[in-house]
Formats: sequence, structure tokens, C-alpha cells
Amino acid sequence: MSFLRRPYDPYAPKNLWDFWIWICFFSFIWWTYRINLYGTWQEKNFLGKEYRAKVLASNWTLGFYEQEIWLLIACSVSMWVRVFYMLRYN
Repeated sequence: MSFLRRPYDPYAPKNLWDFWIWICFFSFIWWTYRINLYGTWQEKNFLGKEYRAKVLASNWTLGFYEQEIWLLIACSVSMWVRVFYMLRYN
């Protein structure tokens, strides 16, 4: 029983859509850090924070990854679909 005394359905489409949005953005963050900090995860005890920051900044500015852009577009579209759904039904 919830605080508002409404029944909670965990498999409702909007709850599954919210989970999809969370997975999408989480995978985008994971993918971005994995690509931009590639090679510095294992050596982080030996490398300084300044060097890791330079690697992250140079990979972020010089690298262009098409999968990363498409994942961000999918995240944005799914978020806007949820916004329009909330405006219509809430």
C-alpha cells in the first residue's frame, strides 16, 4: 500500500518506460566514461589526477563516437515521450 493509498503496479507501461529512461541514461554515462577514460582505470594508482583529467578532456574534445551520439538521441527522445505522456494524462 502506498502513501496515497493507491495500488502500485510495478509493470505498468509508464513505470517500465521510466525504467527504460533510467537504463538509457545510465548506459550513456557508463559508455562515455569508459571511452573517454580508456586506459586509465587500471593504472589509476600510478597516474595522478591531473594526468587522468588531461586524458579525459582530450578524449572528450578530440573524439567523436557515433554510438555515443545515437545513444544520447535515444535518451532524449524517450525523455520527451515521457514528458508528453505526463502532460496528456496527468
